[in-house]
Amino acid sequence: MNNEPLLTGITSNLITTTRLKTHLLTSGADSGIPVIFIHGNIVSARFWEETMLALPPKFRAIAP
Repeated sequence: MNNEPLLTGITSNLITTTRLKTHLLTSGADSGIPVIFIHGNIVSARFWEETMLALPPKFRAIAP
């Protein structure tokens, strides 16, 4: 697990359902057009932080 602080503008979220708990990183307005970032085999959602912040304001970045 990466203990480095998140970049400014990135929010950590824990989503709990009756079936599972999953962690998401998000950025952008809740009303923005969603863009999902999927990481590969040996990386995590943290891989996408800079790219998420580079999106235009009309988008909402979500990285599970």
